[in-house]
Amino acid sequence: MMHINVFCNHKCGTVWLFKYLKTFAQLNDFQYVSSNRGWKGFEPSELADNAVVMYRNAQYEVISKTCNAGVRIIRDPRALVNSAYFSHLNTHNVDDWLQLKKQRTLLQQMSEQDGIRMTLAFTEKSQFYHGTKGPLCALGEWQFDDHRYLPIRMEDFVIDPLKYMKRTIVVNGGDPEHFTYPDSDEFSFAKLTGRTVGEVNDSSHFRSGDPQDWKKHLPDDVKLYLQAHFSYLISEFYS
Repeated sequence: MMHINVFCNHKCGTVWLFKYLKTFAQLNDFQYVSSNRGWKGFEPSELADNAVVMYRNAQYEVISKTCNAGVRIIRDPRALVNSAYFSHLNTHNVDDWLQLKKQRTLLQQMSEQDGIRMTLAFTEKSQFYHGTKGPLCALGEWQFDDHRYLPIRMEDFVIDPLKYMKRTIVVNGGDPEHFTYPDSDEFSFAKLTGRTVGEVNDSSHFRSGDPQDWKKHLPDDVKLYLQAHFSYLISEFYS
């Protein structure tokens, strides 16, 4: 019996991770389970003996009650806000997301810099989506001293999926040599988009691929705010 737990949040590579983990599960005949409801935890009895479980909007107070191991996918908060602004304005599906419908209407009426400030506020909301906290809210509340959960930077996972998927298996108590892995080249930015990293397409959900793109867009006050309020994440993982 093995459950491979991956804890993520909106704008922390969730679309890419969903595709990669689903392919991994299919290759290894594992059940694949994914939820974007932050309030939803899975008891072992709800899952098949062998399962990959992706929590797309993980909240510590939920996860800590049901999962004794897993990897915690993180992203530079500055890059998260930057990416959220452009996808909330242009590309993210809003059919089942009333909060984002309202947010998009606001963003369409604002300058880029004011829109980024509004995006910062939106991603910190505790009611971001159907009983679910925003990604900055959830990241800010995560207990990084709980060593059951290994932090892995999204920026690293997408560059070397094989290395970090093997690490994910080890953290979840498995032997990485007993698994089949997706072809990493099939999940590269170039393969998925037909563009090189840094080549921007504002109409694509994979807009840039450049982890430093935020430096071109975030207002100075937003940079300072994130540096102050997410100092642990930035200094520990992104300094």
